[in-house]
Amino acid sequence: MERERWIANDGLFAGLTQTANCAVFTGRERWEAHLTLKRFDHNMFDPVVGVDDVSRPKPNPEGILKIREMVPHNRVWYIGDTVDDARAAKAANVPFIGIAAQNLELKGLLQSEGAQAVLEDINSLGACL
Repeated sequence: MERERWIANDGLFAGLTQTANCAVFTGRERWEAHLTLKRFDHNMFDPVVGVDDVSRPKPNPEGILKIREMVPHNRVWYIGDTVDDARAAKAANVPFIGIAAQNLELKGLLQSEGAQAVLEDINSLGACL
């Protein structure tokens, strides 16, 4: 966790939160996610649902469903960079956007799992949404 770097450009999520809620469903424990978000001074994600908040981890959709219940409009898009993320979104019946950097194999896998779009860079997210 100490060597992680934040790859989203400054202002990406601040801009997105002008018109949408941003939440996190992670395969990590919630405290780990909060530690990383705090380290990069990002407090705009609410709720944060970790693996310790669900009975079964991804690709089970429980975390996405919890988040969907917490947002007033009940509309959710899920963004992720793994096949388990895509499968969790599909199981929750929510649209999925994949992030695959320049990995053509992963891009193909995410598309085969029903991704609405697969981006090479998370910084393209604003234009995609």
